[in-house]
Amino acid sequence: MVGQLIEGAVKSLPIGGLEVQTWVSNDICGLPLTDPIFENILKSDVVVADITRLNFNVTFEVGFAIANGKKLLLTKHIGTVRDGRSDRVGVFDTLGYVQYETTSDIIAILESDVSPKTINFPSVKDSKSPVYIVEPPIRDELITKLVSRVKKTRIRYRSFNPNEDVRLSATDAIRHVSESFGVMIPILDEAYEDAEVHNLRGAFVAGLALGAGIPLSLVQHFGGPAPLDVRDLVSTIKHPDDISSLVQAFAISVTDATDNFVGSPAREAGSLEALNIGDSTAENEFEGLDHYFHNTDQYLKAERGEVNLVVGRKGTGKTAIFGHLRNRKRRDRSNVIVDLRPEGYQLIRLREEVFEKLTAGAKNHLIMAFWEFILYIEICNKLIEGDRQRHMADADIHKIYTRIRSRYGDQLKFEEADFSERLLMVSEHIVQEYRSRYSASDGVTFSTASLTEMLYKTDIKDVRSDVVEYLRLKKSAVILFDNLDRGWPESGLTNDDILVIRCLIDAARKVQRDLRQNDIDFSSIVFLRNDVYQILMRRTADFGKDLSAQLDWTDPDQIKEVIRLRMIMNRSDEAQDFNGLWRRYFVPYVDGVESSDYILDRSLRRPRNVIKMIYESRASAINLGHKTIQDSDVKKGVERFSRNLLIEADRELTDIAPSAEGILYNLIGEKSVLSRCDLEGALFQEKYHDLDRETIIDRLLYFGFLGIRRGRSTKYIYDVGYDMNLIHAEIRKFSDAVRYEINPAFYSVLYIDEG
Repeated sequence: MVGQLIEGAVKSLPIGGLEVQTWVSNDICGLPLTDPIFENILKSDVVVADITRLNFNVTFEVGFAIANGKKLLLTKHIGTVRDGRSDRVGVFDTLGYVQYETTSDIIAILESDVSPKTINFPSVKDSKSPVYIVEPPIRDELITKLVSRVKKTRIRYRSFNPNEDVRLSATDAIRHVSESFGVMIPILDEAYEDAEVHNLRGAFVAGLALGAGIPLSLVQHFGGPAPLDVRDLVSTIKHPDDISSLVQAFAISVTDATDNFVGSPAREAGSLEALNIGDSTAENEFEGLDHYFHNTDQYLKAERGEVNLVVGRKGTGKTAIFGHLRNRKRRDRSNVIVDLRPEGYQLIRLREEVFEKLTAGAKNHLIMAFWEFILYIEICNKLIEGDRQRHMADADIHKIYTRIRSRYGDQLKFEEADFSERLLMVSEHIVQEYRSRYSASDGVTFSTASLTEMLYKTDIKDVRSDVVEYLRLKKSAVILFDNLDRGWPESGLTNDDILVIRCLIDAARKVQRDLRQNDIDFSSIVFLRNDVYQILMRRTADFGKDLSAQLDWTDPDQIKEVIRLRMIMNRSDEAQDFNGLWRRYFVPYVDGVESSDYILDRSLRRPRNVIKMIYESRASAINLGHKTIQDSDVKKGVERFSRNLLIEADRELTDIAPSAEGILYNLIGEKSVLSRCDLEGALFQEKYHDLDRETIIDRLLYFGFLGIRRGRSTKYIYDVGYDMNLIHAEIRKFSDAVRYEINPAFYSVLYIDEG
């Protein structure tokens, strides 16, 4: 129907007027690649793309057009049911579109003064992290090996990770691709959950890369979807062993592109185009963190080894502390830094196949032994990796180096696998051993001997003894463990998941105690999400043993200092205060509020969110030709990012109550401050009527979507150190005086009435 409207409009255009060529997308596999579409894009003045129903080919061509500097006009049919994938994909709401209903509307759009815009595609490269990867929501063996092999090339990469960002911002995608020397995108088979959403994101990024002439690696399983426009560009993996040669070829093309790069054109100092405040995702900026890291008290405690845990919500800086601490410790080559960043999914099969069938005592015993062995063997791995050259010139090191390599090298394939793969290998090994020994038996118990035999052939005492002997030749050692809880929703955490984390912390503390008793300067730190930590503490009697650093940003000035340190990268005057730097780029006020406070008030007090809103505001200003970021640009940046926050809040609710999906949209057009009665009346309409109201509202308070207002003062969760007990106490004590206030972060996306 949409196609007929468009074709009818084009045929009805006056002769001698606009010259319009159309191309109808066809996703039927087996058709030949249609090269003329790219030729027509390149020779056209304007590219019009209809996004009423997203598909891979049109999304790909939009990216191709942007990278080639084409004016872009996006259209969407009003009467068609909303494409739900669009909200989850992202991209297009930040680009903007015009709507139509009839053929006449399309003609009017084409002939009107609706000004198509050229999206800014920067030309500055980042040689420190030359590869950009669009990660899928769920990793299997192929994806694990793919990323592992990229790591083994020693080529650093940045990535979009859907477990960290619920939607792909066009601003972020354009910036990352333009800075890259290579782009890698796995294409998922339709059988995978959220495959279509991932593939659409990949299509946009692939179009950007191809249009900019950046080396592109599209990878899919054998028999995968191979979309029409990229069929000839896709590499098909028939067996995981094919990955090494594919990554090697890709790495060579990236290296060639890096070597042949002649340098980015100079940008005017102090211009918006030159404004760089680092990346919002710490994993993507490990190399740059040292230039602008803010040494908070929590970081200093971690650096001194005074804490076993660093706890915080998404976007509060846990991984930034992980990266900066690792970088600082690495400067002294006599230190041993064991940095471990797996993904939670790597233990799922072990849990399902083994843990659930064990007695409680055997389960605790196995998991504790599992982690202790993993930690010791990873210390061995770092020692082997770090002294690969040095051991040949140092007799003391050579002796113990040779012994450890001969004992454990074959078991964990030091040169071939990274930690994610090794963890997967160990899990698979235990599953296979368990199956061969106990079949489908339930209620199994283990002796220490059988447990050790299941894990490895080497006794843990021997491993510990070798590590102690080796570390006595070093200055200090530290284990940093991050990411174990990545992608785990609170409701999805089973008792076994909590036990896995608890045993990891206990095992790390045991390793620390054993090594310190042998006069080894050693510390271990596990980085955890705040909600997972709170569940852990509720279910663990001896939580006081774990010294933690809690990341909270109750003081807005601390976040401003984070931004100031990043902004001075763009200026030689490091003594410049925050306000002076800010006003070089931003209008002073937005709706009568100081512009930096306007953004901070809508950030949920998370530095990552502030950085994202700054970049979205900057993109709006650049695309509209503004020399500084105007109030309208700030509002657009906040509005674009508020959609992400709304989807994230909706996802958290869905985790604990699947039938609550979409309930937050019931608050569209409501007042910002509501009584409990009015709040429940707005939320729990129709199909949501029977939901557990206390649980839903509690979760909204914990996320920061709601705050409690008494008099003229409003408290959100970050104002009370993320302690829900304080929120509950105030509600109980002053129930008649308490009102509920929607966080300003959601005003624009929900059209909240601030009056």
